[in-house]
Amino acid sequence: MLCRANTEAERFNPRTTPRNAWYCKNLSVTTQFHSRAATEFMPHLFRGYYSDTRVPVDPYTLVMVNTRKAPRRELRFETLSDLQVELNQLQSALDRGTLTHTGNWTPGQNFEHVGKFFKCSMDGFEASAPWIMRFAATLLFKKRALGGEPMPAGLPLPKQASSLLPSPSVSDHDGLAFLQQQIDRLRAGERMTHPSPIFGPLTHDEWMTIQLKHAAMHLGFLKDAQTA
Repeated sequence: MLCRANTEAERFNPRTTPRNAWYCKNLSVTTQFHSRAATEFMPHLFRGYYSDTRVPVDPYTLVMVNTRKAPRRELRFETLSDLQVELNQLQSALDRGTLTHTGNWTPGQNFEHVGKFFKCSMDGFEASAPWIMRFAATLLFKKRALGGEPMPAGLPLPKQASSLLPSPSVSDHDGLAFLQQQIDRLRAGERMTHPSPIFGPLTHDEWMTIQLKHAAMHLGFLKDAQTA
């Protein structure tokens, strides 16, 4: 969260507010919007539109972590085959009982969420963002989303995209099996043709770029304790 002050006057006081937050308040269409701080500002720009993406397994005992700062492997997938190699390694760790995670979601929840995102790009999304948000996101962030930078962690999902959230009770094996089903569909020739709820129409190749970056971000929270 960029702004921690208690009042509106304090919140955007240039003497007390982080520099990037001050730029975002003024909506200056500059490179500040392409910084990670600007990306983190988007939920505040569209306050009330976002849901809590935390899905605790046990809400009475789980201590939530800041996924923007949680340890994470830096993964990069250039092709679907690269992703498949990683999934095979995670499957082996899961079979050995050595698969662990560093974020708030279990391995199964990460698998299922990534799988749902793949599935919706092939079958369609239930809802899309308001036009003003699609316009702003396309203008300011689409180029970055399709570029070489990794996808940042910790971004909230819109309330209308709550169907993309994983089930609190999904098992690791079931989550991985669901993701594998979507990968198998793509490898069999199905294409991602449905519009993005945030960027609008995308080509299959553009979707693949975003999907692989999204998968790399989430799978980075998983690791084999035997090799860590």
